[in-house]
Amino acid sequence: MIDWRELENTNVAQLAVLGDPIDHSLSPRMHQAALDHLGIPGKYYALKVLFNELEDCIAHLASIGFVGVNVTIPHKESAAQIGDGDKLVDLLSAANTLKFDGGKIAAINTDVAGFIKPIADLQPKNSLVLGAGGAAAAASYGLSRRGWSVDIWNRSPARAEDLALKFSARVVNEPNPAGCSLVVNATPLGLAGESPPLVWEELSPATTVYDMVYGRQPTPFLAKAVAGGCAVIDGREMLIEQGALSLEWWLDVSAPRDIMRGAIGL
Repeated sequence: MIDWRELENTNVAQLAVLGDPIDHSLSPRMHQAALDHLGIPGKYYALKVLFNELEDCIAHLASIGFVGVNVTIPHKESAAQIGDGDKLVDLLSAANTLKFDGGKIAAINTDVAGFIKPIADLQPKNSLVLGAGGAAAAASYGLSRRGWSVDIWNRSPARAEDLALKFSARVVNEPNPAGCSLVVNATPLGLAGESPPLVWEELSPATTVYDMVYGRQPTPFLAKAVAGGCAVIDGREMLIEQGALSLEWWLDVSAPRDIMRGAIGL
């Protein structure tokens, strides 16, 4: 694992994803394949950045000529405050992509479009979102915009209430999927090999289960859903589109989505 403090200026386009944890990230494999396919001299890194290091890291990367970065857990809300965001960033209070340009830092959120892409063909009905952070905000907004009814459950009801007020959603007291055609895990628990609570006995095999994170193996959340006969979507599907949109914004190119899919085993 490369220490971000040791990176220096180069003659190629430098990009990275910043997060903690970050060892599991497939972004370097995906973006490097895209850069190589496009014939763009460049390097994409996965950099472990602690919560209190984000500002220093971004300042350093910008100073050595980085084009931009993706940010993931736990930095999306902080990134929205560091970068000059668009209306969507302001609405969600979360950014996942920053671009360094002439001493300025611009911020966008490609998570909403990335999240929606794998479920674009589903008929909007009732959904349950687990979590209330930046990922949950992206999911709740994207679903509500497409006509879904959104229930939100979070261990901290106050955070869920704040989210629900923004997106005409409803806070529920227990993570019960009864009557929902889509259940979304927007918590990071899968990265730790854990699963958020769900009233599993109420989960119908007709329900689609979506985990916004991914690991080297299917997350425990998705494994339980598969055992229950459900169709599942793992976070790699979301990763492709949000990553492609980031690449297009940074470099003004058309992202080779098929190449990026193949690079991460899809």
